[in-house]
Amino acid sequence: MENNRKVVRIALYVSLALAVYLVETFIPVPVPIPGFKWGFSNFVVLMSLMALDTRGVLWVVVLKVLLGSFLTGKFLSPVFFISFFGNVSGALAMIAVSKTSCFGYIGISVIGAFASNLAQIGICGVWLLRSAYIWYFFPYIAVMGTVSSVLNALVAKGGEQWFQTYQRT
Repeated sequence: MENNRKVVRIALYVSLALAVYLVETFIPVPVPIPGFKWGFSNFVVLMSLMALDTRGVLWVVVLKVLLGSFLTGKFLSPVFFISFFGNVSGALAMIAVSKTSCFGYIGISVIGAFASNLAQIGICGVWLLRSAYIWYFFPYIAVMGTVSSVLNALVAKGGEQWFQTYQRT
């Protein structure tokens, strides 16, 4: 019975992350940074950290990227690989940091965004562009990633508070 609950929780987090990811594709990005996305679906990953074990969180991330890339027509494209490695790196960093209990939502989210940005720039520099010049974009991407990760943390904290209130009633 507990295994069924875990699968349902994972499915709910994946569904919510996927819905936010798809809505996000329609939101224009106000900065002229090539390839920049807000990453708002990561607030769901942050929330799943508090409710699932490591394997469950990784399932949420992998399924979000796989299904999102299928639905947007980007499966196995360069964007898919950048997204996949960035999301997995960010999730692993958030999982590791959340185990220490030294950071709150904002700290965990910012560290996850930083790891994701490093992985994405690394993939672009080594595999796609094969150029070190891509690292000139990193400060801009890191600043925007920090802004979006703080927003994600605030939304995740609000979602957790709503969920706790909802459970009591």
